[in-house]
Amino acid sequence: MKTYKTLEIKQNYDLSIESGIRVGGQAAFFYELTTESELPILTSFAKENNLTIVSIGDGSNSIYGAGKLNILAIKNKLTGIEVVSQTDDSVIIRAAAGETWDDLVNYTVDNGYCGIEALTAIPGTVGAAPVQNVGAYGQEVSNVITQVSTYDTGRSQSKNFSNDDCEFSYRNSFFKANPNRYIITHVTLNLKKETHPGIPDYKSAQEYFTDQGITNPSLAEIRDGITAIRWSKLPRPEVLPNCGSWFKNPILSKVKGEELKEKYPDITYWEVGDQVKLSAGWLVENTVGKNFDNDYFATYGKNALVLVNHSLTSSTAKFLKFEQTIIKAVEDKFGVTLEREPILVG
Repeated sequence: MKTYKTLEIKQNYDLSIESGIRVGGQAAFFYELTTESELPILTSFAKENNLTIVSIGDGSNSIYGAGKLNILAIKNKLTGIEVVSQTDDSVIIRAAAGETWDDLVNYTVDNGYCGIEALTAIPGTVGAAPVQNVGAYGQEVSNVITQVSTYDTGRSQSKNFSNDDCEFSYRNSFFKANPNRYIITHVTLNLKKETHPGIPDYKSAQEYFTDQGITNPSLAEIRDGITAIRWSKLPRPEVLPNCGSWFKNPILSKVKGEELKEKYPDITYWEVGDQVKLSAGWLVENTVGKNFDNDYFATYGKNALVLVNHSLTSSTAKFLKFEQTIIKAVEDKFGVTLEREPILVG
């Protein structure tokens, strides 16, 4: 423990416990952030010690490099959800970045606010949502974000980003493309006041509600239904360490997509404008398959897109070797290069 201007900063901190898949080395320094007023102090400490600042949440979408990393890892524990303004039809809410994402979803559903109910049961924090531009079952968080508030560690000052400033794209954002400078402190969302928005435009969701005989689900029924679907396909990280879907769905030209469809008639893809989005899960399942194992890590038995750490090893090298084996197998068979969705730090 190191004391710096009243702050107790941990040293040589094991980062593997901060990763959903439990992989990683050590942070030279680690601090849990509970108030924004601590940020200037932490920034000064990092500059004085030539440390890279890395902001982390619940680690549900992160793995860390091996060995001792020359970083100050700041775990965001800022909390609070407030209504900024509202009309008869909509509401603007502001949530602190350290809030658990699913707690925010539950708050909106319980209050009759529509827009993120299909993003339920996604592990992680509010601050991580815009970084990854989280999306599921027909919704993306970028569709409802109006502002992301940050602390600029380079200039030691606050900075707000509009939706356009965030440069959102599929599972990507300005923050993901430009890591380690901005610490997200709050996210502002514009949601509708609508308690029965309709069944999500997603095949598995439509099948679920058809089977349940529900034609006009409430927000709570949508949340509960999506939760049931998710946990029927995914292992809970606290039971079997994982970071959820590991690879992004590749986006290719329509010509390339049609070539693959002709060669592999069962391939799963969706048309996106003049391009196609392939199912990364289908690609992995039709190469290495489910339950593919290297003694340390494996593809999950119910979903090949999920990689699990069944051995509880924290070795980054072993994991990256396993990941590369899958990428190469897909590349060799389909000529498509998979890209990881989670972030590798260090």
